[in-house]
Amino acid sequence: LNLSLEQADIVGKFELTGLGVQISWNNQAVSSDSVMSWEAAKIQGIELGPTRFVINAKNDQIDIPLINIPLTDGELRLAKINCKNCFDSGRNVRFAARLSPTPMTTLWRITGSDGAPVSGLVEAALPGIVYENNRMELDGSMRVNLFDGEIRLDSLVLEDPGGLVPRLFGDIAIERLNLEELTKTYDFGKITGRIDGYAKGFELVNWQPVAFDAAIYSTPDDDLPKRISQQAINNISDIGGAPGLLANSFMSFFKELRYASIGM
Repeated sequence: LNLSLEQADIVGKFELTGLGVQISWNNQAVSSDSVMSWEAAKIQGIELGPTRFVINAKNDQIDIPLINIPLTDGELRLAKINCKNCFDSGRNVRFAARLSPTPMTTLWRITGSDGAPVSGLVEAALPGIVYENNRMELDGSMRVNLFDGEIRLDSLVLEDPGGLVPRLFGDIAIERLNLEELTKTYDFGKITGRIDGYAKGFELVNWQPVAFDAAIYSTPDDDLPKRISQQAINNISDIGGAPGLLANSFMSFFKELRYASIGM
């Protein structure tokens, strides 16, 4: 059975163009291969390039060995996709994923916001993901390379991923982020050096933070120069409730200052 579809739009969140499906399926224990492809797609504002992959089906189980999905400026690779009880509400889906270096601005479109709060490239590896009962859970740690450092996400759970109010829970560990790479993406002021940190028990509702226990501090064995601009100091003091900290001191004559450590 061959099916084709010129264009589909599902509630403005998922668009497909040039969909083609070659179906070979039976309800016996003997497996058979089908093929699915599309010319272009868009999910939550993220554009996907031409994609083709093989689907192996038998009974109510589906296996997909590999899907390579081109993004606007990167590639998403999904591997070892397995779906059990696919045709009822108790379906169980497992897969692994890897994201090649991709601009943060591309990924940020999934939130529906106009611009990402940070720039730079994101590279991520997800060893295992389980979806069941409208709940997606990370099996293992997700590692993201960003700002010349690493962000590790543990105990990650996404509830109602395709709904109106998705909820995301988990823990974040930050290791050796380069502050110069980070601060140059904002009009915040220049800071050099590296930082570690964490955000335990964080919770996002509709992609907005509602709870977390967090700390950020200078990397203990950092060998990069530690310098901070007057603009950055003033912005930090504004956040801390002491605006214009340097305005009336002799240090206001210096454009940059050395620092021993940063913490908050």
